[in-house]
Amino acid sequence: MEPDKKILLKVRNLKQWFPVNSLLLEKKKYVKAVNDVSFDLYEGETLGIAGESGCGKSTLIRSCLRLLKPTDGSIEFDGQEIANKKLRALRPIRKDMQIIFQDPYASLDGRWKVGRLLEEPMIINKICSSKKERKEKVNELLEAVSISQEYINRFPHEFSGGQRQRIAIASALATDPKLIVCDEPVSALDVSVRAQVLNLLRDLQVSRKLTYIFVSHDMSVIEYICDRVAIMYLGKIVEIGSRKAIFEESAHPYTKALLSAVPKVSGEKNAERIILEGDIPSPVDPPSGCVFRTRCKYATEKCACEEPKMCDLGDGHMAACHLIGKA
Repeated sequence: MEPDKKILLKVRNLKQWFPVNSLLLEKKKYVKAVNDVSFDLYEGETLGIAGESGCGKSTLIRSCLRLLKPTDGSIEFDGQEIANKKLRALRPIRKDMQIIFQDPYASLDGRWKVGRLLEEPMIINKICSSKKERKEKVNELLEAVSISQEYINRFPHEFSGGQRQRIAIASALATDPKLIVCDEPVSALDVSVRAQVLNLLRDLQVSRKLTYIFVSHDMSVIEYICDRVAIMYLGKIVEIGSRKAIFEESAHPYTKALLSAVPKVSGEKNAERIILEGDIPSPVDPPSGCVFRTRCKYATEKCACEEPKMCDLGDGHMAACHLIGKA
């Protein structure tokens, strides 16, 4: 990103460890779901967070939103340190940080009609001074996500999956947030509906000057919507860079393996499929040195003994690999 861009979210050395409670364990152990993660998020951009299931993507974004209190590290949102703030002190900040969940069937309260669902965030955060203003804003939000105002008195179960996700997006917009975290927002939708929802998110970002963190394990979706991409493996970011850097000039062996699995459309040259051997190690007992070394065909003795540091490849493109450091 350009150096004059404002940093909206600054994360440094973030850790989110969960204790493992067992009478059989002599020494207390932890699930190291997020382990020493650092990144910047700039105003107006979409940062993608990608990786296999279980790599820590969802835990990372929940920690950044302070839905979880971090074990350690710093989270600075819009100039305020929020990692250790108490819940009461977080309340004024929460309206500026919203989330769109993966499952539109579970994220909307089925007991409430659409109008009430969209009005509730405004009431809690005292967005509008009167019921008339709230109703006007509800209508405006429905129009923004292409849902007819005639449906304001319908319940969530009366809508399709794509329509429900549009309503969930409208709910996230109700507090006029600066940051919206999209946690796999299209993975539960039909393929035919995904592009419509992604295009809606892009249009809203431009018209409302929004900043997104977009979490997905689908690299084709990440490529379509994101400006920059962070690749996670076993609780760590192993590579981060612009969309072009990640998809055309990827440096880390894990990133290359992920990209080789993306199906190509007819006429495109298929890259050689990279098959990763073995299973993802347990986050309770991650490998020493490089966390990816147990599945990497290039691993050396140094990889087992020493954790690789992020190597600067230029223009904000960074990767953590000893082979890159040698180059």
